[in-house]
Amino acid sequence: MYDQTVKLILSGKFNGTDIRHMRKLITENHLASIDLTDAQVVSGGLAYYQSYKITANNILGDYVFQGFTKLVAMKLPQTLTKIGYNAFSSSGLRMIEIPDKVTAIDEDAFAYCSSLG
Repeated sequence: MYDQTVKLILSGKFNGTDIRHMRKLITENHLASIDLTDAQVVSGGLAYYQSYKITANNILGDYVFQGFTKLVAMKLPQTLTKIGYNAFSSSGLRMIEIPDKVTAIDEDAFAYCSSLG
């Protein structure tokens, strides 16, 4: 079986439905790197995690990529202002770019990310 690492570069607006698709790509298609530099989180769409997780403008929500060990690199949107609770906990992140506009990082957002240095 051929093992191929995939990188996603996204621009424009994205919501919970789009995050749900990103999560599926990580799980099923070896998506390991996501560049959201020129993208913007907007409210709406389907819940990305269970029935109670929905998106809000310029906020990367709770549990958004929690436990995704295949995800190793992330560039966050330049418009982002907040990273939610356990957003990346127990993920495989080795690299993350957090924009200057982020003024709040909730508890355990990067807990157990042992590869972040």
